Amino acid sequence: MVSQRRSALTYAVWDGAVLAAHNALTTAAVLTGFLILLGATPADFAWAQAISVFAQGAPVLIAPWLAGSPKRHTIVSLTLARMLWLPAIALPWILPAGQAVGAFLGLYLLNRMLDAVGQATWLSWMSSLVPPAMRGRYFARRNAVQLLSGLMVGIVAALVLDRAGRTAAAYGGLLAFTVVLAVASGLLMRAQPESPWTERRVAVMPRLFFEGDRARFSRFLAFF
Repeated sequence: MVSQRRSALTYAVWDGAVLAAHNALTTAAVLTGFLILLGATPADFAWAQAISVFAQGAPVLIAPWLAGSPKRHTIVSLTLARMLWLPAIALPWILPAGQAVGAFLGLYLLNRMLDAVGQATWLSWMSSLVPPAMRGRYFARRNAVQLLSGLMVGIVAALVLDRAGRTAAAYGGLLAFTVVLAVASGLLMRAQPESPWTERRVAVMPRLFFEGDRARFSRFLAFF
């Protein structure tokens, strides 16, 4: 059991490196450049920023349906979110500027919502795998690996865009690589076990806050 948990934590560190590489290619400068390529206006950038904030509420809205295996919810949500960059690659070629931006913002909304759900269930999953006595050291090491991975991939992406030009083909190549990273991340997560007590513990939330009182709690969320 100890060796299995140690292997799982090692896989999670490598998955963190893959996650940081993926984020480096789908946020910040790369995302801004891609939006400019699609013909985004200042209002479109504002919508993209608003979507990132709004999507953080997705886990709360669907919490009653997240009972069960956090591992399964995490893999499905995060993989689907990251695979949505695949149709985004085709937008500059198949749609005119205005329509391409609108379509991208729709995909981006789904991406951010699924990612928020996956991150929430990932925290639940990891809380049962990482022993309390080593959580500080473990997550510090994982964060350091993520930082290094994101920095290196970000620099490489900048060099690629500088050499190849800020064209649809250049951005398409970078985004295609994020899909490869999504598959790699899914495989790494599948290799990690799930603690037997996790499912029972996560299932408490829907019963505690939603069972028999969903209507009133929904109105409470709508108010805030």
